[in-house]
Amino acid sequence: MGMSWPLTMASVLQMLTNDMTPILYYRLLTAAVDSLQLLAPQKVHIPERYVPDSSDEELELSPEEKQRRAEKAEQIRKLVASQR
Repeated sequence: MGMSWPLTMASVLQMLTNDMTPILYYRLLTAAVDSLQLLAPQKVHIPERYVPDSSDEELELSPEEKQRRAEKAEQIRKLVASQR
């Protein structure tokens, strides 16, 4: 049997498992799975939420901008309500 280089993981597994009985193959797979270490992911820092002072924000908005934001908020409320 000639070997081709470079050997891949699939070709090595194929060579190892060609002559194995199903029980031996099952034991090999379960041993490999049992040896895996499942670790918790590293913690991710989530910064505090920015909450602007609503009284300052409303003073800076024009009436058109307030109306546009109110319409956009209503669209979002309808979208969320339709998904329930």
